[in-house]
Amino acid sequence: MRIKTFSSKKSNFSEALLESKNSISETSNLIMLYANSDHDWSKLSQSVSSHFPESKIIGASSSRGFLSNDGNFFDENYGIGVFAIEDYSGEIGVGFSSSADPQMVAKEVCDRMLDNAQREGEIPDFLWIITSPGQEEEILANINKYFGSHVNICGGSCADNEIAGNWKMFNGQDVFSQGCIVVGFFAQDEKILSSFQSGYYPTSKSAVVTAANGRELFALNGESAAKVYNEWMDGRFSDLDLSENPSITTETTYFPFGREKGKVHDIPYYLLSHPESLTAEGGIRLFTDVHVGDKLILMESSQYDLQRRLADVVKKQMIRAQISTEDIAGILVVYCAGCMLALQGTDKIDGIAEELKKIIGEIPFMAIHTFGEQGRFFEDGESHHGNLMVSANIFLK
Repeated sequence: MRIKTFSSKKSNFSEALLESKNSISETSNLIMLYANSDHDWSKLSQSVSSHFPESKIIGASSSRGFLSNDGNFFDENYGIGVFAIEDYSGEIGVGFSSSADPQMVAKEVCDRMLDNAQREGEIPDFLWIITSPGQEEEILANINKYFGSHVNICGGSCADNEIAGNWKMFNGQDVFSQGCIVVGFFAQDEKILSSFQSGYYPTSKSAVVTAANGRELFALNGESAAKVYNEWMDGRFSDLDLSENPSITTETTYFPFGREKGKVHDIPYYLLSHPESLTAEGGIRLFTDVHVGDKLILMESSQYDLQRRLADVVKKQMIRAQISTEDIAGILVVYCAGCMLALQGTDKIDGIAEELKKIIGEIPFMAIHTFGEQGRFFEDGESHHGNLMVSANIFLK
C-alpha cells in the first residue's frame, strides 16, 4: 500500500485537481478529498470524479481548511487536500446515506459499502466514517448492531466555518449535508492502527448528572447545570443573559467535561464533551449525549498542550505498536475544529504540523478539522463519539 497526499491553495479547484495528477495516480484505489466548506461542492464533486474516473471517491468539508505534510492550509476561501490510497491489496467499499433516521443510515451505508466492496456478509477490518453533526452516537450504535460486533470505526463529523449548517459531504456522485458516508477496508496484508485520545487533564472539580436528555444537560448534583459550571469557571458566565441561549463554544474549548472511560496502568483516560451554549432554563447544550448517572469532570488544557498533542498521540501509537517510520505509508488524523480555532491567530497553529514532522519526517499525512470525532480507545475496543479529541490512524505499508 502507498499513500500520497496533495494540497493546494488555489481558489480554482479545477486547476488544483489538474495539478494533483502530477503526483497522484488516476487509478488510485481511493481518493479522500477534504476542503473548505465555502467551495461550490456540486462543481467540486463533478471535477474530482472527472479527474479520477477509475477511483472510489469520498469527500467532506473541513472547518477552515486542513493540515498536511505540505503545511498549514487554513483560509475561508480556498484549500483542497487529497489523501490517496494506491496499491491496496485488499478490498475497499464505499457506502452512503442521506437519511435523517440513524437506524436507516446505518443499514443503508453498510449495505452499500459491502456491495461496493463485493464482501456481503463480512465485517470490515476498519471503517472510516463521515457523518453530519447531531446523531453520531446513534449511528455508531446502529452500525455495530448491524454487524453484531464492535467494529473499529474512526473518523469525524463534517464541519463548516461558523457552525452554520453549511457542511457538505459527497460520494463521487451526490452531495449532501445530512447523513453519513463510510469506507470499509477489508485487509489482505495491510494494517491500519488507530488511536483516540484527548490531550486534556482532569481538575479536582466533578459532579454527577442528575437530569439530562440527549445533548441537553439540565442538572448536576441536583442543581442547575449552568449554575454549577459557572461556579467551576469562577463566574465567567455570570453576565450572560440566559434568555438568549448564549453560545459559550469559544470560551469552553479549554474547559470541557470529561467522562472516565477506563485506565491504563492506573492512569485514567477520558472522553470529552464540549459545552455549546447555555439555555434559558439553566441547562447546558453539548456536542455529545450525556446520561443520568454520568460523572462529569472539569477538564483543562493549554495552547502548548493542544499544539503538541497530535505528535504525542502518533508517537505513543508507534511505541505501542513497536513500529518505525519505515513501516508507515501515511497517517490520516482527525483534529477537532474547536482546538484548531483556539490556536488560530496564535504562534502555535503552525507548530501542530511542525511537531508531528519531528516524529514522522516526510511521511504523507493529513489532519482534518471536524465538529465531532469518532475513534476507538485501544483499551476498551469500542468506538466512541467525542469532542475536542484526536483520532489518529496510521496506515502501514
